Amino acid sequence: MKDQRYRVDIGFKKKRFYVGMFDTFEEVVQARLDAEKMVYDGFLKAYKAWREKADTDPSWAESHPLKFGVEKTDGRLKVLTE
Repeated sequence: MKDQRYRVDIGFKKKRFYVGMFDTFEEVVQARLDAEKMVYDGFLKAYKAWREKADTDPSWAESHPLKFGVEKTDGRLKVLTE
């Protein structure tokens, strides 16, 4: 950026989410890794739980699709599952 700071974003489901601005490259890397862990690991955890239930009850899976999303509220990313 023009002010010698670094911007961090993360994308999920065709949306970009602003994570923050940081002074050092090390802070940027850590912020991005933290965001990835929350979003992508959160998705994998939700999918695994859904898949286990779906495998034991396929009719349940038909009426309960996996719903997973991300939103930003109060300046923080939040994972949404149902």
